[in-house]
Amino acid sequence: MTSEATAPSPALAPAPAGTKRRFSMFSSDQAIIQFELEGQRFSIHEALLDHHSKTWRKAWKHTTGLAACKACPHTVVKVSVWGFRGFIHWLYERKIPGTTTLEELKWSSEDTDADKEMFAIDLNTKLYFLGRSLRMEKLQDDTMTWLFDIYRNNDRVPSIDLLRYVGDYLEDTCVDTFFGDLLSKRKAACLQLLKVADEYLPEACANNICESLLEEMLSEEKPKSEALELRDYHLHSESATSCACHRKFMDARYCISK
Repeated sequence: MTSEATAPSPALAPAPAGTKRRFSMFSSDQAIIQFELEGQRFSIHEALLDHHSKTWRKAWKHTTGLAACKACPHTVVKVSVWGFRGFIHWLYERKIPGTTTLEELKWSSEDTDADKEMFAIDLNTKLYFLGRSLRMEKLQDDTMTWLFDIYRNNDRVPSIDLLRYVGDYLEDTCVDTFFGDLLSKRKAACLQLLKVADEYLPEACANNICESLLEEMLSEEKPKSEALELRDYHLHSESATSCACHRKFMDARYCISK
């Protein structure tokens, strides 16, 4: 097993206040890591991954030096091409890919049956999974803030497919807790979701989902009158005090009341 330590890279040099670090795909002194998803190739600067995660090499079985790494290009599992594009967007642009930035990822309404908002919700939930897999607390807090904000401004609940994904891959996480609390608070939307499950899903699958939803709806852990506060779903890491959403994170009034 190779050492996690790497030689200092020019890409990690501190940037002046208010500016972004600059990376060049043509620079010979900035290592590039290759990834492949669904036949598409992606490139990310090694130093940028190092900046956000201490465990990405272990997670992706990367050995130092492209020539020595038999796993390159790395295959990313449980994340779609769109999710990985969103991950790269977050790394380089330092912002979550929301409904107003999907076009920057070359998204088109013809690419999916979901509307733009639901597509962005799904994408950011997958980004949370990626952040958790790589122990990127900043990414987890940023996506959690975005998800909280989008549900704060509408009366939706997560889709059945999204709830299944969270149950399979994000159990006992902040997203799992938030979705459960949201289901408990928005019972009318839950009943509609139960109706959809009963009509369109296989009986066993529908029963499992209905049982889970009803359990959340009947839970007495969080009274329905209690507002949901963003701070309860953050990791309370250093990233929470340094990100752009710090004001929302600290503001107890930033909540979901219905």
